[in-house]
Amino acid sequence: MVVRPDSDPDAKAKLEQTLGKYNESEKLFEQAHQLTMKVFGEGSMQNAILLNNLAILYQELGRYDDAIRLMKE
Repeated sequence: MVVRPDSDPDAKAKLEQTLGKYNESEKLFEQAHQLTMKVFGEGSMQNAILLNNLAILYQELGRYDDAIRLMKE
């Protein structure tokens, strides 16, 4: 299965992260998180994966406290 970044906010956020567009990536991860919470709920695997991806972004940015907070959720 091929996932197009324009149809998947998490994939687009990861693409922006790879391109070094960290502010845009963070916004997209946050949008994807809100959508995931509405569709799948807080305890879903999809939500856990998304929070992990956002934590990785925070780690890359040196925002270790934010990354740790998300990893504990």
